[in-house]
Amino acid sequence: MRSSLRFWIFAGLLAANLVVGVLSLYFVRSVNGRYAALFEDGVPVIYNLRNLTREVTGVQRFARRIVTPEHEAAWASLPPQMTEARERLDLRVHDLGGLEIFKGTPHPAALAALNREYSDHVQQFLQLIAANRVAEASAFNLAELRPCHDRYQQAIDAAADYVELKGRDLSERYARDSRFFGGLSLAFASVPLVAVSIGVLVVTVLIGVLFLVIINPRSDRYPGR
Repeated sequence: MRSSLRFWIFAGLLAANLVVGVLSLYFVRSVNGRYAALFEDGVPVIYNLRNLTREVTGVQRFARRIVTPEHEAAWASLPPQMTEARERLDLRVHDLGGLEIFKGTPHPAALAALNREYSDHVQQFLQLIAANRVAEASAFNLAELRPCHDRYQQAIDAAADYVELKGRDLSERYARDSRFFGGLSLAFASVPLVAVSIGVLVVTVLIGVLFLVIINPRSDRYPGR
């Protein structure tokens, strides 16, 4: 009977540790998968956001150089370059909208809307320049084009903050889950030690009681004497 009990206790402890091991392995694989997915999605989005910021800033820089011809020796080539830079914005925004990390978020729609608005403003600005209405183009740049650029940049920053938040959230969940599974594993791993400690305590108490009975026998235990 005792051998059977020991067998089932050992089997139970082994099964419990096996379950914890499997769960820990599943947890590690799950976290690795989430980190890999975030990395695969994060690298393209960071690359595209950086390029989008550069392109938007470049377009605005062209506008500033065009309306201040005294700072540019020959600015006749700048409007075509500004047009090309504006067209590249459409490609950048299109690439960002197709990334998995932004699905179900308002960022692609916000970037697309601001890109359309900024492109329209750039077109109006270039039309004024083509008509040699530089003063009006300068006023339009200050009143419309530059504020739209700032809103565009804020939308890009919001998308970048979202990517950063996703990474920080994943790190916090990893730390929290690690503490939980670490505590659970430690608890199951300590079960054999606790069981042995309880056994040693019980044996110690029994030996102590037996020792007291031997050294201090009581007469009422033996009524025939």
